[in-house]
Amino acid sequence: MAETRPTDPTSPDDAGQPLALVERLVEASVLLNRATSPEGGGLTSPLDVYIVLGTLSAAIDPLRSTLLQLHEFVLRAAEAAAVPIEDPDRPGARILADAVHEATEHVRALATSLRRASSGIGLMPPPIGSAVADYIEDNMMMEELE
Repeated sequence: MAETRPTDPTSPDDAGQPLALVERLVEASVLLNRATSPEGGGLTSPLDVYIVLGTLSAAIDPLRSTLLQLHEFVLRAAEAAAVPIEDPDRPGARILADAVHEATEHVRALATSLRRASSGIGLMPPPIGSAVADYIEDNMMMEELE
């Protein structure tokens, strides 16, 4: 993998470091996987599941935009190349562009499913549904106070 320097995702200098940022995304995914495992102990109530699902949904939306940008980059790079994207003897650019576009659609479907799952947990019978409702109400009140 490419050598990268430590990054601070809040720093404007790191906006041009997609490799470093995606490595941090992988690390965070691995940590989340461990934390949500039965041995990880990070999930203590169904409310935790609701919060994780909602946050994952929010994290997926920018990923879709990122994939769209990658798709556009591949298309522009292929157009600038000496070999046209539709060249049947060199289908690599078309295969790559199509695969990235397909991944974008899968991410869109994933975000929709996560939002639906997050909404569904609030409709479960007590104590799960009521705990989620209380959490939502508390957060709405806190937002109003800000």
